[in-house]
Amino acid sequence: MPVVRSARWGAPVTNRIGSSQASPIGTVPRVLPDALGLVRLVISGPSAAAHALEIQCQAHHLGYHWLSTIRLPEGIRDPVGYALAVAAGLGVAAIIAPDVAHVDDQPERISADFDFATVTPPRVWRRGALKPVAVQGLLLNDCTWEPTQLERDCARLLWESHRDCFPDCLARLAASAALSALDEVD
Repeated sequence: MPVVRSARWGAPVTNRIGSSQASPIGTVPRVLPDALGLVRLVISGPSAAAHALEIQCQAHHLGYHWLSTIRLPEGIRDPVGYALAVAAGLGVAAIIAPDVAHVDDQPERISADFDFATVTPPRVWRRGALKPVAVQGLLLNDCTWEPTQLERDCARLLWESHRDCFPDCLARLAASAALSALDEVD
């Protein structure tokens, strides 16, 4: 896959699925496929916010349009089935989880109908595939990544990571904006 330089930052953009950044000027850009994040609180515990943020970053780096991350509480009888139903209802192309433990170590159950990606280790199971493909790991400290829809705990975590970055750091600006909306910037 050729490396495409971002016009705005000059950084290489790789691992894009259906990216419009490789399109010549004057053509209609392709829409990125949608992705849904999945975090099970019983597995993530206090790391749930970090996992949700990593999922959004992984979706961006893989070339998906991240819609949301669902955080499944304890007590759901079939959490993987629940996530599959939500994903089917939203019509997403992919489900992204922190690791295969969040899907009961059954990635083939997800990849039967959706692309499935994990953050750790960084792997992608294409729809219908039984074996994963290794992909480049994410860089949560990437200042060119601009997250969207930051929840309070994710915004706080991102702010702590990027508070001392340069003023044009997109991650810092997004975290600052999210926390400002909540009147929580320190």
